[in-house]
Amino acid sequence: MVAGRLQEKNGYFYIVLSYKDSSGKRKEPWFKTGLKVKGNKRLAEDMLLEYRTNFNTITGRLKSQEEEQKSQLLFGDYISAWLEKHRYNIGITTYEGYSICVNRIIKPYFNDRGILLETIKPSDIEEFYRYEMTHGNNGKGVSGKTAIHYHANIRKCLQDAFKEGLISYNPADLVKRPVAEEYIASYYNAQEIKTLLKVVKDAPIEFACHMASYYGLRRGEIVGLKWSAFDFTYNTVTIKHTASVVKIDGKRSVLMQDRTKTKKSHRTLPISQELKDLLLKMRQEQEQNKKLFGSAYNHTYDEYVYVDRMGNIVKPDYVTKHFSIVLENNNLKKIRFHDLRHSCATMLRHLGVKMEDIRQYLGHSNIVTTEKTYAHFEKEQNNRSLELIMKALSEKEEPDFEM
Repeated sequence: MVAGRLQEKNGYFYIVLSYKDSSGKRKEPWFKTGLKVKGNKRLAEDMLLEYRTNFNTITGRLKSQEEEQKSQLLFGDYISAWLEKHRYNIGITTYEGYSICVNRIIKPYFNDRGILLETIKPSDIEEFYRYEMTHGNNGKGVSGKTAIHYHANIRKCLQDAFKEGLISYNPADLVKRPVAEEYIASYYNAQEIKTLLKVVKDAPIEFACHMASYYGLRRGEIVGLKWSAFDFTYNTVTIKHTASVVKIDGKRSVLMQDRTKTKKSHRTLPISQELKDLLLKMRQEQEQNKKLFGSAYNHTYDEYVYVDRMGNIVKPDYVTKHFSIVLENNNLKKIRFHDLRHSCATMLRHLGVKMEDIRQYLGHSNIVTTEKTYAHFEKEQNNRSLELIMKALSEKEEPDFEM
């Protein structure tokens, strides 16, 4: 509600409102009431209240009936409708992630508190972040990285509301962006990877471990590999397909896509004789299984490399879960499957490969991501350097002259 007062002029009441426009400039528009001063003060006060309540500071006029309805719109309802409007402009996996974020977390929080789109303040958004980081995730608190995802959606949504003239500014621009905790990935050294590859030899997860350790492939890139991606004449593999788990209409399924995570993720890598031998073995097993299981065999994924005995695509979730089981059953150091990608990057760095070459090999979108990947390596190198200096300076020097 804007500020305002009644002003008498030539025997009539005028309404004078006072507000600041989007640029911060003070505005004081006058409006005729048509009411004579004598005997109409109560009516004039009622009109003043209506004008103060329904005045749109963005358009500089009274709100229409449609605008009045929008002014009563809950922020939670607006952001949900905003996401639905953009549903077909974003990828399925992106929409799925946004939907969980918006409809399960953001919408219930703001609607339960009756926060309107028109009146949402920076403090409302900041309080939401504080609540989620302390009480979200079933009382465990969400990570800073998760809060950043919330912030991204809220800011984009409010920016569109600002462009539509529904709010006078974007309150999310005045909020301090949540900060993600620094994550230092665990990794395997060369000897630990050799041990792992021996353990998974001939196991269903062998192919995944090989591609992650030798090539630093992401889980989705491994599952999404097609036979057509391999060129056995020039001994190369082109990473250009991905697989991911999505929930569509409440049902989880594997989405196969003929695209990579980013443009830089599309890359061509050399293949070793060891990998060629593994692929040949897998190809022979697939042909044998087709004959063995006959009509029961699933031919839907014939063009894909990583399938089970019945021809079903190996799900990304299976790779993650089975990897943890293998480590536990064989008393190996616990790391995430994705950490094999970090292990690959670390080994390349140990071998003196340039950072830009590592970025290209792993398909990182930028060099910053590559730097973060082996931040732990730089720390270890610094520690070793200090140890060498301390050792050198602590050694007793032999006198260089005779007494």
